[in-house]
Amino acid sequence: MIRLLTRLSCAADSTVAGGNVPDAWITQQLAVMNAQAKYGQTDFRFQLTGTDRSVNASWFHLEVSDPPGRAEIDMKTALRKGGKVVTPQQSC
Repeated sequence: MIRLLTRLSCAADSTVAGGNVPDAWITQQLAVMNAQAKYGQTDFRFQLTGTDRSVNASWFHLEVSDPPGRAEIDMKTALRKGGKVVTPQQSC
């Protein structure tokens, strides 16, 4: 079982256009992922352990760079939950 925490961390507001993803979309995506895993005859299954939403217009419009800039590092530090081995699914 692969447990997923969905992080919607870059929404400008609570609308889809503003970056918000409805719960139904997340549920549908997990159903597709689990159906594909079953079809591929693997033992992988995905389970949603939570959805964390943060509304912050400046993060929504943040341009990511390589290497990351100070604003990106500050955003990721503020949003981190769990240890460094936890890999949340993020939507920006």
